[in-house]
Amino acid sequence: MPKIRTRSLFVALAWMSLRFIAPSGLSAQNSTSEPESFRKASDAMRRGDLNTAGAGFEAATKQSPDFAPAHFKLGLVREEQGQFEEAIASLQKALSLKPGMHGANLFLGIAYYRTNRFEPAIAAVKKETAAYPKDASAWMWQGVIQLAMDRPGDAVVALDKAVSLAPDNVDIL
Repeated sequence: MPKIRTRSLFVALAWMSLRFIAPSGLSAQNSTSEPESFRKASDAMRRGDLNTAGAGFEAATKQSPDFAPAHFKLGLVREEQGQFEEAIASLQKALSLKPGMHGANLFLGIAYYRTNRFEPAIAAVKKETAAYPKDASAWMWQGVIQLAMDRPGDAVVALDKAVSLAPDNVDIL
């Protein structure tokens, strides 16, 4: 079973959080306004200060329990810290608040993968690829998980899809 650790998962997490839930328009995505602790935690996340970011996102989830982006980013930080059960709980909460949140199922699947729970991992990543079929990273992870499940044929299909979507992205394979 392969264990993949991307060269810079945290950079990818920060990039994805900026790409999928950039500060502009967050209030329109969720009825709860963006707490100040969320903005400060986002700044800490961009600087790579995981402890400050985690504490800030945790505070934001307490201040605004229905603010899905805070739960999502808390899940990203907890995943990078290796706190996979906490990451799973935060990502599940984000998805319960905003089921179509781009990136949430992907990182939920990655957290399950890291805990060797491949069935829920593949289910989550397949939800991501179904909702966002042009997301090369989600297809790549689908292939990685299929390999871990000893399904090489399915893995090849997913990995080929990832490469076709991002042929110049050296991080895909």
